[in-house]
Amino acid sequence: MELYLGIDMGTSSLKATVIDREGRVRAQARIPSRVLRPKEDWYEVAPTETWRNGVVELCRDLASRIALADVRSLCVSSLCGTFVPVDAEFRPVYNAILYGIDRRSANQAARLNRAIGPDRLAERLGGPFTTHSIIPKILWLKEECPDIYARTRCFLESNNFVTAWLTGVARWDYPSAAGTGLVDLPDCARPDGILTETGLDPECIPPFAWPLDRLGAVTKAAAEATGLPEGASVMTGGCDINAEVMASWAFRPGNMTVSFGSTVSTLLTTDRPVRVPGFVAGMSLVPGTWRVGAATSSGAKLLEWIGRFTGIANPEPRTGPTGVVLLPYAEGARTPFHEPQATCTITGLTGRTEPGDLAWAAREALGYELAMILGKIERFTPTPDTLEIGGGLAHSGEFMRLIADITGKRLRLHPETDASFGDALVARTADTPLDIMERLPGIAEHLERLKIVEPDRERREAYEPYRRRFDALCDMMFQREGSL
Repeated sequence: MELYLGIDMGTSSLKATVIDREGRVRAQARIPSRVLRPKEDWYEVAPTETWRNGVVELCRDLASRIALADVRSLCVSSLCGTFVPVDAEFRPVYNAILYGIDRRSANQAARLNRAIGPDRLAERLGGPFTTHSIIPKILWLKEECPDIYARTRCFLESNNFVTAWLTGVARWDYPSAAGTGLVDLPDCARPDGILTETGLDPECIPPFAWPLDRLGAVTKAAAEATGLPEGASVMTGGCDINAEVMASWAFRPGNMTVSFGSTVSTLLTTDRPVRVPGFVAGMSLVPGTWRVGAATSSGAKLLEWIGRFTGIANPEPRTGPTGVVLLPYAEGARTPFHEPQATCTITGLTGRTEPGDLAWAAREALGYELAMILGKIERFTPTPDTLEIGGGLAHSGEFMRLIADITGKRLRLHPETDASFGDALVARTADTPLDIMERLPGIAEHLERLKIVEPDRERREAYEPYRRRFDALCDMMFQREGSL
């Protein structure tokens, strides 16, 4: 039997999915991940212990149920905007520094934005530097940890830390690099001029490739460590939101994926470059397609925090608005405001407000935030009537109904698949062109089973005043009224 392996290294867990030649799932595995917080506003991962050894553990788990020798190709995804400083042997010299929730480089980002200027950054990199950008974080490492910077040969994106170990080949994928300000968009190349001006060595960034390109083959040493067959193809892969796009079959222009995970990520695929102030521009999964991307600081992390705060992890669902409007910025604000010091603001509390109301209001806040993001994108390009929804929170039917009612969008739910399934589909493209994979029996059956959540018009109208209040509060907090 020919098998295809997908592995996603997420914030809370590492997941694996194996599909057969027809696209049917044959095995899955999951192990917990661990994020380190050595200081306030710092988020790191120990890459060898958590990711490389985690992949070995996943392979051992899968080997008890399938023949790993039958794996023809594999693909790995991981956290967007996350990188590992490594030496010439791809050994880490520092922990992986995570995406925009890690705010250590806020000062460097602000300084570079002033020095280079918003117009040039928009033209060359698609927008200003934020805490999600790689260049300010590398500059932070050079300035604050010069000995570590001196020992660094290159900076690998998080999934390539594993695939470089498997193959001996270092590559960044175009969409992930563009999403973190590492691609000169007009030239579709590494931004050597900006890197040099910043005082960084351009050669510290590996070459670029497309996620569906073949990166290399599993080496003999990696085969012995994992049980995977020597010579199996390894795809370039990318970050988890691109794997979610593949999993939700939303890689065609006009489709939009929303992943409700620890944070919320959205990606609209377009057929042309679209620049939306405050959003991430760049390439999408397939060459010739583009994307408008957004990433928040909210999501399951916010709900876990509000659950600890109120003592209610699973509040009773409401059929109408609580009247409480909460700005979900307990960990700062990312898209579209990019304000690391933003705080959680709550209005509408009364003497009748119960802890359960506040816990449900946090869920409403995720809906209001998504509606705001959609509205800002729609000023520049249309968004689809149906959103492809993934992530752990897609399992909650009541929450999904709330999101549909607030946004007015139909939701097509993908709760039984995740980024690792998307990675397995990418691995499958090693043998079958993407444009005919939809005909595979397993893929067709999967797409037919998906559940649709329709918005309720009356409930949407009831939420509308509070959605507008949410937008107005954001305008007040970030002093951006009329600018986005």
